[in-house]
Amino acid sequence: MIPLTDKSIPVFDKNVLTRSTHALHSMIAPMSALHAVTFYLAPGIRYTGRTTGLERRPRMIIRQRLSKLDDGAIMKLIDTQLVPLSHMSEKEIHKIRKEIPLRMNRGMTFVISPEPNKPAVAFIHFLMHGELLYVDMMAVSSKEQRKRYGQTLLHEAENFAVSRGCKKSKVMVDEGNTKGNQFYQKNGYQNLRYILISRCYEMEKRL
Repeated sequence: MIPLTDKSIPVFDKNVLTRSTHALHSMIAPMSALHAVTFYLAPGIRYTGRTTGLERRPRMIIRQRLSKLDDGAIMKLIDTQLVPLSHMSEKEIHKIRKEIPLRMNRGMTFVISPEPNKPAVAFIHFLMHGELLYVDMMAVSSKEQRKRYGQTLLHEAENFAVSRGCKKSKVMVDEGNTKGNQFYQKNGYQNLRYILISRCYEMEKRL
């Protein structure tokens, strides 16, 4: 849903400092200063339409990323869900992929997994700077889509950011990613502008 390139970090309002990704990352609170977040999603219930009863969805959990457990699954999600939407060349994508482990360590990542010791099936990576939340990357496994996991992760990131004093959220959506744009609009984001150099739409939401 979200561009791979870190060049898509938005240019902020005059009241907010314009930073490169490196400078922005360096100002984020270290992971040790962030409280651990692990909690269970309530089991979902839905009507199947084919039976007279109810069908229960498997219980899933939201937790912070565990590098050794989740990074392989996250890279797979990036390759299958984000890379196909990118407008970058193969050379650029290769370079970005090599930088992703370091990039993940400079922000915060929530994941959804079936059990605490199972790899992620969805993730959101975000940065916080002052009153700004920046949603860097988010992806959901194709097998787990249409279960509101993306919406759940987005809301948890927003709630966490609000608890740390953030008042605004920004995200970049690739040109041509209509579903992604619609997803963020449904969750309260508005298109601000089109950024030609990264071929992305900058979207914003007041928290």
